[in-house]
Order: sequence, then C-alpha cells, then structure tokens
Amino acid sequence: MKVATWNINSIKLRIEPLLYLIKEFDIDVICLQETKVNDENFPKEIFEREGLFSSFSGEGGKNGVAIISKIQPKFERIGFLDGEEDTERRLIAIKINDYYFISVYVPLGGVKNSERYFYKLKFFDRLKRYFNRFYKKNENIFLCGDFNVALDEKDVYDPIELEGEVGFLKEERDKLKDLISWGFYDSFRLKYPDKKEFSWWDYRWDSYKKNKGMRLDYIFITDPLIDKLEDVFILKNFREIEKPSDHVPILIKLSSILWCTKSSINKNKVIEFNIGMNNIDIKRIFEYDNSFEDLITKEDKIRGFNFKKIKFRSSIESKYEENNYVYGYIFYPKNRFNGKNILAIHPVHEQYPAFEYSCVFYFTRLGYKVSYITLPFHRERAPKGTRSGELFLSNNDNEYFFAMRQSIVDLRHFIQFLKDNEDEKEIYGIGLSLGAILLNILMGVDNRIIKGVSLMGAGNILRLTWEGIYGLSSRIYYKKQGLSFESYKKELKNFINYVDMVKNRGEIIETYKLWYLVDPLTYSSFNNPRYVLFINGLFDFVITKRAVYELWERLGKPKLIWIPSTHYTIPIFFPYVLYLSKRFFENKI
Repeated sequence: MKVATWNINSIKLRIEPLLYLIKEFDIDVICLQETKVNDENFPKEIFEREGLFSSFSGEGGKNGVAIISKIQPKFERIGFLDGEEDTERRLIAIKINDYYFISVYVPLGGVKNSERYFYKLKFFDRLKRYFNRFYKKNENIFLCGDFNVALDEKDVYDPIELEGEVGFLKEERDKLKDLISWGFYDSFRLKYPDKKEFSWWDYRWDSYKKNKGMRLDYIFITDPLIDKLEDVFILKNFREIEKPSDHVPILIKLSSILWCTKSSINKNKVIEFNIGMNNIDIKRIFEYDNSFEDLITKEDKIRGFNFKKIKFRSSIESKYEENNYVYGYIFYPKNRFNGKNILAIHPVHEQYPAFEYSCVFYFTRLGYKVSYITLPFHRERAPKGTRSGELFLSNNDNEYFFAMRQSIVDLRHFIQFLKDNEDEKEIYGIGLSLGAILLNILMGVDNRIIKGVSLMGAGNILRLTWEGIYGLSSRIYYKKQGLSFESYKKELKNFINYVDMVKNRGEIIETYKLWYLVDPLTYSSFNNPRYVLFINGLFDFVITKRAVYELWERLGKPKLIWIPSTHYTIPIFFPYVLYLSKRFFENKI
C-alpha cells in the first residue's frame, strides 16, 4: 500500500501534477489540504474518469480538504462533529476496510498571541478530543496533513533564526506532541531519526533555492502499522514543477496490506518490460552485449569507394529473424585518413541510401571515414512481406518503444565495433529527420560521439505527432480510440513534468509511459552542454518549430541555422548542409 499527503494549494491549479503523482507513484490513498474549492466545484468527474473515488469538504478560495482513493470508502466523516460550529473546512476522514485515513489542515496561526494563534491552539485540543471520541489506539489509522508546526530543530533550516516565529513556537510544538502522544508515531522519524529534510519553502526570498524550509507535513501512524512501514519519501522534486505548491507531497510505503483491488506496480523496484524481447530494467535500457555474435565482415568497392560491410547479431531481438541482425557499413577515404569518422543516421527506405552516399562522397575526399547502419525494420532488416520501415513507426506504444530502443542499442553496439576494430579516436554524428531524433537520444546516453549535427530534427515526439503533418494518420487513429486534442494537451503537460523531474534528479526515473524513455527531451539534460549544431527547415511542417525550439532550449541553445527548405526538399541543400557540418566539426562554427 502507498499513502500520500499533499498541501496542494489549489486543486484546480494543480490537478495535472496531482494525477501524475497518483499514477506515477501508484498511490492508493492521498490526503489533500488547501484544495481551495467549494464542494459544488470540486473536480470529482476528473477522478471518476480515472477510476478514483473522492471525498471532500471545501470552501471557495481558501482551506478545504479531500481524500482521493482507489477503493470506495465505507463511510466519510466530515468535521469535528463535537457540537461546535465548523466555520472552516479543515478535517475529513474516510474508512476503507479496517483502515482509517484522516486529512487535516491545521490553521497557520497568524502572529503570536493573536486571535488566529489561539484558534490554532484550540484546534489541536479539538483534534485530540476528536480521536478520543471516534477512534481507538489499536486501530489502523493514518493521520495525514499540513500541521503548520515543525516538531523539533531537525525540522527547520535554522532554529535560532526561527526562534519566536509562529510555526516553531514551543507552545505549538507541545500541542502537536500532545496530539501525537494519543497513540501516533511520526512515520518519517521512524525511518530517518536524524535526517534533515523539509516539506515546505516560502515562495519568497528564494527560499527553495537556498533550502530555507521547514517540515510541516506529516503522516502519523498508529502502532499496528509500524511493522508494515517500509519507507517514507519527501518528494522534493514537486517543488520544481511549473507553478508549484509551496508544499511537496509526502509518501509512505507499507507492506503486507492487500486490500486494493487494482493491480499496482512496485515503483520502488526497477520496472521490467516484457514486450517480445528480453526483460530489461529501466536503468539499463540501452545496454548492449560487448561481443559480436555471428560476426561477418566483407570488404568491397562501390562507385570507386572502398568500404567494409559488417553483420552481427543485435543485442536485443524481435520476433522477426530478419530484424535481429545489425548491418553496418564503413567507407574509407581515398586520401590520407584524418582520424575522424562520421556516423550518419537516417532511416533508409529506398535501395539507394541517398543521404548516406552524399556523406560518403563529400567527406571521404576530405580524409574522413563515413559509417552508417541499417536501422531496425529497414532495408535488409525488413521482415518478408513488409516495406522498408513499415514496422518502425507504430501507433502501439510497446512496438514504438522497441524500435526506438533497438535503434539506440544497435548504434551503440556499432560504435563499439568501430572502437575495437577500426581503432577510432574521434566519432562525429549527423542525423537526418528520424535519424536526428535518434542522434539526440544517442548523445544523451553515449559520450563517445564528440559532436553531432541535428538535421531536420527535434524532440517531443508527442508534439510532432499531434502538431506535425506527418502525424496526421496517427491523429486519426488516436481519435478513433477516443483521444482528443484536450487529452493530448494533458499528456503533454505530464511528459514535460517528467522531463523536468529527470533533469532535477539527474537520472532516468520510473514511468508507466514507455515512450517517455525514447524521446530526446528526456535525455536533453544529459546532452547539455554537449556540442550539437541544429540545421532546420523554415518551411518544414513535419518537424514543427515549437518542437525544434523545445529541444534547442533544453540543450542550452546551441547554434541553430534555418535554411529555406521543406522537410522533403532537403536533398537540394545537401551540399550546403554538409559544408556547414564540416565547418562545425572543424570548430569553425
């Protein structure tokens, strides 16, 4: 079971990050505070569409609490129910099977000895009476929420500076400790007795950047739950999303609680995929076998150029035997080799690889080697009865993920061959169209590419699918599946949030969306500030300008050159593009 709490500071403003949080971390129950919406306007329909149940008590523009769950509660309990008027919506409880979940939002308290301050102290007294009236200490209880009090010195950035400030006054802390003494335990301190982490940072004074925060949010549990507690997480990265709450979610994971009827993914373990290939874990998506099984090499000549053809078995396999071999080509310079190899990446559909041969003709006469591979499901690798590339760009997430992943794995494997057998010291890359997309991923995961030219490329495949003309057929397919432009916009926000979290954490993180793992934006922070030259078409409606600028900005705004070309007239500009590429490789751009 996974239980979370979050002072969301307006559920309407942060509904998308909330849904992302629930899905991404497979949360069973989440308690919310400061929903800031009255009951009539609570977005329960949104949760219903996701198969979730919502219990809520709110008031427009301030306060408000809610609990979102995967299982329908047996009952709801709203407010203190102590005979006093609840003028503010700050307390709600639900029961699911034998488990109680309480979401509480303790008043901030104003300034010391003010009316709001005494209201806060009285709130704690009412809360303890509430538990005496309705609950027993041996029951399974989760008390979650924003308590607006830091318990001790480890829970604030500077106890001396905060001395005398509301939120850290001894009287408040004693009230909270008295409440805990009813029979609760601080889940975070059970796991991390001495760790200093915060859950709240003021919007002002660059508090988050300076880490001047406080731990004000807690999940307290009763004794029967202690042995089941596995871990506690303060999800600090949620303070770095666009328009963040000033609080971040707290998440706890418990074992041996099997009450949820929906299957859940254990996100604390490495995710494995099994889609017609070997199981892999998320940290090793693009790993390859260092050996070269069934290796065949053959030297030949074509149009006056000496070249070597290489064939070896791919490190990952599909159900199509034709696709399970990597075909690589190395063209040698006619004159003295200058020590540089150009790796050209392009999905060749025709028998004559025009882009690759253009690179060969231009660069080999200048002393470069030129290499390329046949991408999965293209040319020699196309299964019988299919056209070159027909099975590569699929509307099925699993199939698309496989083709993109195999491309990167095969490219990395081929680079290893160049290093081992050709003794290459300097490898440069040029990618065209889909090849440019692959190059930008490759440079994010493999530092053996010194420089790269992204020709008619971009990031964010989702945007290209929904906004570029090449994605028209896919859009028609998705709309038949019930998807709309509005659902695209929501998914786009989810993806950008994921990319931001990867950047902030500095590593690839688990996601239930396979295609996130094969998009250049995901790896852009690892490719920055690597050397990349962008060359794009002013009249390209396949690779949209928004998608170009999106990747360009995340790569640190490298050199970007616009040429007066559409996507399909780019061959006219090959001589100029290759000239620019040479100058870039020679540090003249």
